[in-house]
Amino acid sequence: MRFSIGATFIVAGIAAGYITGLQALSRSGTVTAPDGSKWFQEVVNPKDPYSIYSVGHFRADGMLPPPHSAQLFSRLQDDDGKNLRGDCSYHLSGAALPARWWAISASPAGSPSQAISSNAGEIILTGDDRFELTLSRRAAAGNWLALPESANLKLMLTLQEAYDKDKRGPVSLPTLVKVACE
Repeated sequence: MRFSIGATFIVAGIAAGYITGLQALSRSGTVTAPDGSKWFQEVVNPKDPYSIYSVGHFRADGMLPPPHSAQLFSRLQDDDGKNLRGDCSYHLSGAALPARWWAISASPAGSPSQAISSNAGEIILTGDDRFELTLSRRAAAGNWLALPESANLKLMLTLQEAYDKDKRGPVSLPTLVKVACE
């Protein structure tokens, strides 16, 4: 069977468009968190007609874009730069988050529907307005979040109605330290 040069260029153009579209979806909507940590901020303005790739970033993961009152942060690595794994245990700690409500969830990377989460109503703060949370498969004393069985995990932090940063300073995101692996 014989292809013409024009048909070859059309097929090559479709393939190049598909590949660049996938790259744009994976990179858009995510910026490095302002505090310089391993967290990434997931940003989207659904009313902006030019942010189709940012909206697609959430839809590709099976999620709806967040409302304007929410701030989403995610991470795939611990503070040492190692990928998060379901067979390890981690210690998440930080100052009380400056938001009316917040939640932390862990899910297999690429499967947010399998997320396991905890929120501000369930986490007990220490006397100095800080929190500590153990993330592991096995139950732990204190604040504990069960990790799903997965080789690669994604951690999501959602802040609803975050306080104005001019009133309380910039958001200080929690640290995540690996404790041990099975």
